[in-house]
Amino acid sequence: IPARPEAVSGEPAWTRLVENPLDVVAGEAGPVVVQSGAVRGLDPATGAVRWSYERPGATLAAVDRADLLGQRYLITSPDGRYAALRIDASWQWVLTVVLDTRTGEVTAERPSHEDASLQLTDTAALDGDRAFSLADGRDLWTLSDLGDEQQSDLGYTGPAGHSTFIRDVTSTQSQFIGGPSPGMSRPVPWDSLILIPDADPTATTRIDHVLTDPTSTYEQRFAVVDGWTAQLTEDGARAAEADIAALEEARGKPDADAGADTAAQSWQTQAIDIDALAGGDGSAASAAPAQPVPMGAGNGVDRWTSLISGELRLLAKGQSGSGPDAPTAGAVFDPATRSALAPDAD
Repeated sequence: IPARPEAVSGEPAWTRLVENPLDVVAGEAGPVVVQSGAVRGLDPATGAVRWSYERPGATLAAVDRADLLGQRYLITSPDGRYAALRIDASWQWVLTVVLDTRTGEVTAERPSHEDASLQLTDTAALDGDRAFSLADGRDLWTLSDLGDEQQSDLGYTGPAGHSTFIRDVTSTQSQFIGGPSPGMSRPVPWDSLILIPDADPTATTRIDHVLTDPTSTYEQRFAVVDGWTAQLTEDGARAAEADIAALEEARGKPDADAGADTAAQSWQTQAIDIDALAGGDGSAASAAPAQPVPMGAGNGVDRWTSLISGELRLLAKGQSGSGPDAPTAGAVFDPATRSALAPDAD
């Protein structure tokens, strides 16, 4: 497969006109472009089409309806080897198709409910409550097999860990500082996640204080990039809990500042490898389980920029916006080098 460049020269290697693109993702062997009725893999050196998957007349269904991201039509495995898309089949039903991004070969096709969540590790997909192999579509397990009759769908859609699924999300989106008054409060900027290895879904691990994007109205406000996510450190979590308790207490006083919120705060954060925490094997390229990497102070994660750039990016103290039009003021963590850069670093 084409080698991934180690650095960017700053000069475009090629340009290609793509009419009405629906989505573009990074596959293992180069860019993968989605258009109406077609998915194409491009050569990263020349921009030429290396392979094409055609479904003339088919209507592609969005797999992820994030707020700032708009509609996404492909979900890739963390290593980029596989990409999953959905095609409208009939009322409330879609066909989930998995492609090998090296060749464009269809490796799996499964009927799915249109609202079913979809996660990918490097080797498996979790489509609603069913897990199957990305390599050949073979059934692996279902949540009902595990005796989980109440939780038929995990709700999270997107790339997961290299060998870890996100089984459950305890969201704080409905927990507001100062009460749920529009314009007068903000959601608490963290979630709790339950992780399961894709090879042993009975083993669960809970992680708390996973940073979210407090400016986002989308339910899935945290970000997972190459199996990493952002979390408050133990000291940061204690400080955050204390600051929020103080804000709540202050808001109950007659002379309270109604505009005070967590954007004015910052706490110590770290990048964590969810595969290492869940006890999974992780990426085949990983030589050893990854340790948490300090990221410095922040008050949330810039979800939009993180998912687009492939790097975890924090919101800094006082930063009240995220996405393409907001300044990137927080620290940046690069999963490829397992290193974090301060906001003022080049």
